[in-house]
Amino acid sequence: MGHAAAHKTQRKRAFFGSEPRHGHHWEWAHEVLSLLCNIAFLIGSACFMSDSDSVFAFGDWLFIVGAVVGVLLTGNQLHEQMMVKKHHNYLLTKERDEIMETIFYMTSSIAFAIGCIFFMPGTKMEALEEQTGLGAGLCILGSFLLVWAAHFNALAFSADRSDSQKTGIHPNQESFTKTLSLIGLSCTLGGAVLYTCGSFMYRPSFDGICVGTDGNKRNSTNEVCAKVADYGTLLYLIGSALFVAQSIISLACLCIKQAASDGAEGGDGEAQKLVQSISTDW
Repeated sequence: MGHAAAHKTQRKRAFFGSEPRHGHHWEWAHEVLSLLCNIAFLIGSACFMSDSDSVFAFGDWLFIVGAVVGVLLTGNQLHEQMMVKKHHNYLLTKERDEIMETIFYMTSSIAFAIGCIFFMPGTKMEALEEQTGLGAGLCILGSFLLVWAAHFNALAFSADRSDSQKTGIHPNQESFTKTLSLIGLSCTLGGAVLYTCGSFMYRPSFDGICVGTDGNKRNSTNEVCAKVADYGTLLYLIGSALFVAQSIISLACLCIKQAASDGAEGGDGEAQKLVQSISTDW
């Protein structure tokens, strides 16, 4: 019921009027918070396997908090992209609409944040089916939007033809960081697909009643007849693990990008120095 995925780019980042550079403290905050949120989703998914309402509620709170943080992170990223478009348009690739890509991520996070609220236990049974149905629908929508967000992000990312001088990353590391980012986006896409399938299984129509070997309907407490929702939780657990892997890859990629530039605000770091030296030699 949640994710902390964000738009991926090779370019230098500029937050709140700062000069574009790699390794900005807000960029680090984004990656660390995303990792913490995805770990929270992983723990929350494990909590959904419990029969205890209190454990389930704890897991749901982890998802709600993580999803809200995801909305704030994508909102901040959207603000950064609008500032870059206004003040540092030379950093953007003409063939790529970063704002559109981030809007997909943001609307996905909003759908998840609202959907998670409807799964909070403790409501009257009469209203439970309607609430969980609405919550499942929002989580399905959020998952599907995340699939499209990762799809568009990966397509645009792989088609980006920005040179190392523009991205501010040394040529020796630029190709590697790009490959890492694409692997991370693959994890996001895989996790989003699993979340989409899992969200369908949380719909109240799958109420845990299934047919036994004797042809009679029976409750899913029978050992050979597991609830469909349990399989949905398993898909969420695997999907959350993929999101955690994506966050770890993104952190590693940020470390390499920062090390491959000199970190100076407004400068192109090692890439600029390399290009200048080549131009001088020629």
